[in-house]
Amino acid sequence: MKKILLMMLLLTVLASMLLAEDIQLQEITLDEFLNDYLSDYKIEKRIQLEGVGRDFAVAKETGEIVAVTRTDEKYIVKMLDLEGNCKWSHSFDNSYCNISALVSDNANTTTLFLNEGEGRGKNVIISKDGQILYESPISYSIFYPSPDGNYVYENLNIMGSTRQKEIKMYNKHGEKIAITGLENYQIRNIRIRITDNSHLIAFIEQENTESIIMCFCEFNKGNITVLWQYEFEEGYSKIFDTHNMATTNLRIFQNKIAVNACDSGFYIFNFDGNILHQDNELVSSFGFSQYGDFIIDNQENLKTFDKDNFNEKIINFSLKFKTTKENVLSFLKFGNFYLIDIERYFFQRMKYHTLFYENDKIRIINEGFYFLSLNNFHIIIAFNYEPNSCITIIYGGGK
Repeated sequence: MKKILLMMLLLTVLASMLLAEDIQLQEITLDEFLNDYLSDYKIEKRIQLEGVGRDFAVAKETGEIVAVTRTDEKYIVKMLDLEGNCKWSHSFDNSYCNISALVSDNANTTTLFLNEGEGRGKNVIISKDGQILYESPISYSIFYPSPDGNYVYENLNIMGSTRQKEIKMYNKHGEKIAITGLENYQIRNIRIRITDNSHLIAFIEQENTESIIMCFCEFNKGNITVLWQYEFEEGYSKIFDTHNMATTNLRIFQNKIAVNACDSGFYIFNFDGNILHQDNELVSSFGFSQYGDFIIDNQENLKTFDKDNFNEKIINFSLKFKTTKENVLSFLKFGNFYLIDIERYFFQRMKYHTLFYENDKIRIINEGFYFLSLNNFHIIIAFNYEPNSCITIIYGGGK
């Protein structure tokens, strides 16, 4: 009994310490931020959703939003347009630990991962009109849609002794596609990311080696041609991290590829294979802005780099909140201030907020941000996850 009470006391103290980190940051509301700093951006629509927000995904070419919320009875997954109209809706049993969503750039294909715990779950493929096309058996893999929605590829969700020795790719109906072109590699482990409609990146660990090879490939209907490759001497655990390698360790902006290779450093390549920037310090999280500038967190401070000359600016603030894990989801630059959208793992739950940096001062907005440029408009989509989930659509004039 004493051990249980002691454990509860320690957890309470730890929680207080973690929460205290948030309290140190002054909060600014979304309305205050828009009025004071983005006066030419106007709120067009506020969409109230049922339940607490669990995940959101945005089709960056068309603006459709896939929203996942949870009530006491069920999970609700909806696709909404920028006017707030529901294009389709599905509900799922409340027994899942969580449901995460991904959507193709054109909104033609949505994939859901129904997490049953410990990295295991089912994948669901949904068409643009809301039809469930395929539901996978329970596995440790997550399905990712290609940008055009014509393909879905599979990456393992956990590591350890489990290895993925081949590229697993399917059409929208879950039918496997034969892959050719990597026969010269002795693959022990592989992960991929389809970057656009004709290219993919493969990270390959070969048999009897400790290095990782990154291959930039042309891709056409299952046929792969390696255009160039780069070998990382170290960094296995980071490139093949436990969750979401395609988002946490690899970012793509136009023709730039940013790779966090842990002990091998942080790199930015162009599509021709040239190294545009290299940083040998350990990077825990990073992201591109809407203009191609980028930001890194080295666990001591944040650093921003401009897109042309990679000039460095240090922000004396670290994303590391004690024992929690932070991940940069997006980085928005507006003149002399920045918005840094953060995903935070907090006591088995994901929390989301945005850091507002101006003149060496950090404040917090308790909403997530997503930036779009569509039809000559700049659009900010703000997500409020709890206590009541809400999506705010904001149109602007192009600052």
